[in-house]
Amino acid sequence: MKDIYIFGASGYAKETVLLIKEMGEYIIKAFVDKNNLNQKFASVNNFTYPIISEDNFYQICKKEQQEAVISIANWEVVNKLVMRFDNYCNFPNIIHPSSAFKGKYNIGRGNIISYDCLFTEDITIGSFNRFNVRVAIGHNSTIGDYNHFNSSVNIAGNVVIGNNNLFGINSIVLQNLTISDGNTIGAASLILKNITKTGTYFGVPAKRLNL
Repeated sequence: MKDIYIFGASGYAKETVLLIKEMGEYIIKAFVDKNNLNQKFASVNNFTYPIISEDNFYQICKKEQQEAVISIANWEVVNKLVMRFDNYCNFPNIIHPSSAFKGKYNIGRGNIISYDCLFTEDITIGSFNRFNVRVAIGHNSTIGDYNHFNSSVNIAGNVVIGNNNLFGINSIVLQNLTISDGNTIGAASLILKNITKTGTYFGVPAKRLNL
């Protein structure tokens, strides 16, 4: 098994520990986090892992390329980490065994796919997306980069999703729609029309909020 490091030390990063352990492909070496340096260790399911700084990890990577996963929901933070560590890290896809691709698909790198996600026929996924529990993606859909799908998001068929979007819990996108870049879709919202103007959308049907 290969060693792997996890960027982040929050609850989401701890959930990623569980995914990785159940995959059985990696040995988790440490959390990498610049915000929790007063805390030297973190425990997950009775296992304890060290927390190291980004600078310390950078020195490790300079000596030898490392496997890493970025378990952070904020796409801007993820993008900055990729820019800093791309030459020093391999970012594998973390896919829990309970999730399934039922048809042909193309997928980039650095994605996290949690428990019980379902992808049907002819799916294209970019890089550094996060799919939380029970996300469903319909046929002939295309997903860009740096998107975050919270639990139980349902994307119908023939949907095109850009980059840097956040989908709230239980949100739904109906078929044949396009979602542009940089949007926030509120929890339990229903998208019935194309989203071409960046913003926050909420409601049934979802409407753009004036924030």
